Amino acid sequence: MPYSTIEELRAARNTALAATDIYMFEDAPPIRGTKDLLIAYRQELRDLPQYAEVNGLDGLELPNSDWLAAPVEPESEPEPAEAEPEA
Repeated sequence: MPYSTIEELRAARNTALAATDIYMFEDAPPIRGTKDLLIAYRQELRDLPQYAEVNGLDGLELPNSDWLAAPVEPESEPEPAEAEPEA
């Protein structure tokens, strides 16, 4: 999405950061990817306004976060072994 002003960019960036806040807690829901990838994504979001001030807003978009929204398969627990009948 093209942004007309830095303020629009900051508002979109703040929304994206807020949407990922929950994943920064120790007991966060699982995400696709690693915590390091999430940290890098959030840093890229924080760096956008400064980048825009230097390079302009033309063609500037938020970094792709599709990897974050992808469903994560729950870890399956091993099937319990059947007890052998007592003799």
